[in-house]
Amino acid sequence: IYKALIAHVAMSPHVSANETPQPVLDEATTRTGWMWVFACDDAILFNFSPSRGGAVAQSVLGSSTGTLTVDG
Repeated sequence: IYKALIAHVAMSPHVSANETPQPVLDEATTRTGWMWVFACDDAILFNFSPSRGGAVAQSVLGSSTGTLTVDG
């Protein structure tokens, strides 16, 4: 189901995306992870990653040709 949701979002003509820092407990400390949110007209995809890098968005959106709206 999750892979089908990723494919659906990637095929959408317009996607809005945002990444938000999320504290993550590690063995000895707390580190920062990132909750990525991708929204299209009829679906929302949440994707956690330890990285904020553009490769995360690329892994979800792939070769999408639609419009991407971000906050920055």
